[in-house]
Amino acid sequence: MTELDSGNNLSWSDVVARGHKAKVVTPIQRRDVTNDPREFTTSKIIYEIPDISRLLIAQKAQSIVQQTLTPGSVLFSFPTSLFDHYTQAYKCIEDQIGAVHGFRNISKYDHRRNHKELLIEAKFREAVNTDKAINLGITCCIHTTNKVNIHG
Repeated sequence: MTELDSGNNLSWSDVVARGHKAKVVTPIQRRDVTNDPREFTTSKIIYEIPDISRLLIAQKAQSIVQQTLTPGSVLFSFPTSLFDHYTQAYKCIEDQIGAVHGFRNISKYDHRRNHKELLIEAKFREAVNTDKAINLGITCCIHTTNKVNIHG
């Protein structure tokens, strides 16, 4: 039994005071700031892979592939500045390609990204529409055809 349970009727402040007495304070070694000039480290590039941008794109693609995509789905890529809200991209895809089973905004799941690209997975109801999306893509407000990739 503890002293509180044994009937000593110690208050919590007494218990805390005992705890503070039991603590051992260790001195912290501190450099004298006035005599020690601050040293700042600088980085120097000693070697850089020639195709670093391609490697970064491959890593980005790998992070996308690591996410589970629905078999037979089509992956659309848009600049985020193209739409005010990602649901407008859903409407654009459905209007130009055809009926879908569903959409998924993949870019919202990756917190490491800088969110300059909107990635949307679309699963079409008919295989003809899937082929149409792959071969033709869609034309948006800025009149450029976006290429799409299929995962299936």
